Amino acid sequence: MVGFESWLERDRLMLLDHDRRAMGLASQPFRVSWPGATRRISHTPDYFVRLEAGSGLVLV
Repeated sequence: MVGFESWLERDRLMLLDHDRRAMGLASQPFRVSWPGATRRISHTPDYFVRLEAGSGLVLV
């Protein structure tokens, strides 16, 4: 089971569940941060998808 925070994320998950290229999925897999002008900025992607070809896809 994979968590979601909105109906849009739920719909995206349902599409990925039927995509034969998607071999694995992680919800909010990591946080990216970088220095901003006045403070540190960060973002956590919604999903990371492992594809059958061995590559990955980050969904924001």
